[in-house]
Amino acid sequence: MKREEKVTLLMDQMSEAYADPEVKKNPELAQSILNSAKELEKNGNVDLVSTRLCKKIWLSDIGNNNKIPKAALVLYNQCKGKEMKYDGIATAAIMSGFWF
Repeated sequence: MKREEKVTLLMDQMSEAYADPEVKKNPELAQSILNSAKELEKNGNVDLVSTRLCKKIWLSDIGNNNKIPKAALVLYNQCKGKEMKYDGIATAAIMSGFWF
């Protein structure tokens, strides 16, 4: 899949989650999704945005006693694979003494 297609796909997934009424009831979570969409639009780095968004959703989940809206959970699961890959590469780079 091309970079532009990945950006469009993640943007669509974030838009769907952001539009969910249950997500809008959690202003912190809705703002995190909105900020992630803005960041993705600005830099186009799907892996980095996915990593940050996964962590924000996870923190929101813990902060709300594990009462995360279903749409946010779906978004989290869609980003999770990219997040693990990005974190693994970053960890390997740090552990091997390289920084990119």
